[in-house]
Parts: sequence; structure tokens; C-alpha cells
Amino acid sequence: MNSLQSTAQTTYSPDKAIKKYASLSKDRKRPFRDEVLFTYLAAIDAKYRNFVIGLTSQNKSGNALASLFGLYTSALASVSSGNLATAFSTSSTFFQGAQGALNKDLFYEQTLPALINLMEAERTRVRTDILRKLATDRTADHAITYGLPEAFMDIGRYEDAASVEKAVATLAKQAAQELTAAEEEEEKEEKRRNGLIDKAENSTIDDPVPLDGTEVETDTTPPVADPETQ
Repeated sequence: MNSLQSTAQTTYSPDKAIKKYASLSKDRKRPFRDEVLFTYLAAIDAKYRNFVIGLTSQNKSGNALASLFGLYTSALASVSSGNLATAFSTSSTFFQGAQGALNKDLFYEQTLPALINLMEAERTRVRTDILRKLATDRTADHAITYGLPEAFMDIGRYEDAASVEKAVATLAKQAAQELTAAEEEEEKEEKRRNGLIDKAENSTIDDPVPLDGTEVETDTTPPVADPETQ
């Protein structure tokens, strides 16, 4: 356990921190909330970086993938709750169940970078939401709009954002959306093609065509009046 995680779980454990927060005067609540919040965020970032480094450096063969997840889920407790991290434990279950079917080379070279990018995007989204709440709170003159209890909820969201299983689900959803878009485009082009074919056929429906299939030449010269009939 790194020092940041140890500090978060001992000095700033949720029950102790919230109790102390409630006893502070208004002018001290915001600084204490920020101190607790950013300690947890830093601890989560450190654990996440170690996880990604270990994941990307593992051997591609054998049971390295499953053993890595087993190692991290058993060794790293949740920063926010002190229990086993939900995101890491579900990921471990997912990969241990799928290890017989996974192509390790394909996973490490293609799928893993996409999953890491999706986890990074989710972490960024939650972190941006936290910063937005902090900015809004600082502009509030008469009340604290972002208290420590809510901050702890966001800390949990931030840690859970590093979920490989959630990233897999997002990747599958994106693939399904791309497939739907491709099918709709194909259907659109098919309808357009059929419309052009029907238009071409309808344009020649009144043209006289002989039985042998050759086109009949029509005389466009205006008729000349017979002198005897005049």
C-alpha cells in the first residue's frame, strides 16, 4: 500500500473526515474538504498508474493476464472504502472467466489500448465534473454547495471509472452503433439505387420497340398536304 493510499484510509477515513468536517467552522470547511478530496484523487491516480503499467508490461502468453488481475484485486483495496475495489474485482472475474477464449496477442496489441482510452475518458469525465462542482462552490457567497459527503461519493465514482469491464461494455456499444449506422447507410443506398432503376425503366416505357428488340425509328418530318385534296 502506497503512502497516499495509507494516508487516505487512516488520516482521512470517511467516517473520521466527515465527523471532523461537521465540527469545523464555515471558513475552514472548504480547505479541509479540498485537502481530503485531493488526497484521495492523488491516491487513486497512483494506484491506477501502477495498474496500467503492470497491465501493459505483462507477458502476452500463458495466464499472465488473469494472474495480473488476480494480483491487483487481491493486493489493492479500494482507496475510497477500504474494501476490495469494485472496478478491479469485476474486471478480474471477467478476464479469469474469459482467459481460455482470449487471444492474448490480439488483446494486448489492439483491444487493450482501446480499453485504456475508454477508462481514461471516463476518469476525465468524472474529474471534470468534480472540478466544475468545486468552481461553482467557490463562487457561492452564503453557502457551501459542494460538501465533503458529496465529495466522497464522487471519489467513489472516480475510482470506479477505472473499470475494464465497463470499458468492454462501452466498446461493444460503440461497435453496435457503428454497425447500425452502416446498415442504415446500406439501406439508404439500396433504396436510392432501386429508385434510379425504376426511373430508368419508366423513362422508356412509351418508346415503341419491335419484337426483334431493335428500336423503331420514328419520322419526325411534318406531313405535307396532298395538292389534289386542296
